Amino acid sequence: MLAKGIKILQGNRLAPTDEEHVTRLADYIGLNGEHNIADLGCGFGEVSKLLSSKTKAARFWLVNRNEFQMEHCPVGEIYRAHLEDMCATSIPDGTMDLAMFNWSLCHVDAERALAEARRISAPDGRLFIYDYERTGADNRLTREYLFAHFLTDADLRECARVTGWREVETIHPGGDDTSFREAIGNDSLYNTIVKDLRPVIWKAKRQ
Repeated sequence: MLAKGIKILQGNRLAPTDEEHVTRLADYIGLNGEHNIADLGCGFGEVSKLLSSKTKAARFWLVNRNEFQMEHCPVGEIYRAHLEDMCATSIPDGTMDLAMFNWSLCHVDAERALAEARRISAPDGRLFIYDYERTGADNRLTREYLFAHFLTDADLRECARVTGWREVETIHPGGDDTSFREAIGNDSLYNTIVKDLRPVIWKAKRQ
């Protein structure tokens, strides 16, 4: 993907360009002077890089166990690289103002990941998840072709409840999946895989 100039590894786009897409994400996040932001499953770190221009006080804790992707993440004083499992990080307890999963929660055990996000979050910390929501069927095909499993809204809310998150908000932002469709390369297969999925944003607050 990097060879094709694709640095944001998300199947759904909220705007045509990376910058506009992240601006839309920032609007949904509602940045409010955060000092420490955990980008859990950060990919190439491009979302954090583009968000950094919108929140000048923040440091970004980039977490990813993919060594190749981490080698291409942004570097500098405001970025802290953690080559490790997003479900078991070395980030200190209670230090993050915002924990975000941008198309990464679907690749790990959600309960473990949300428990870890809660552990590292400050008492007034916030959670932001951008992913697909499952509206029907099961995850057999997504596991086979995308190495991913997607949650229903009810699943996510229950997972948030047991891991210590409150005031869960569900948003359906729409968007465009052209890049994802092109990556699959087979319209019939693609339509079968995604027919019971829709883009979703979940937001919550630490209990």
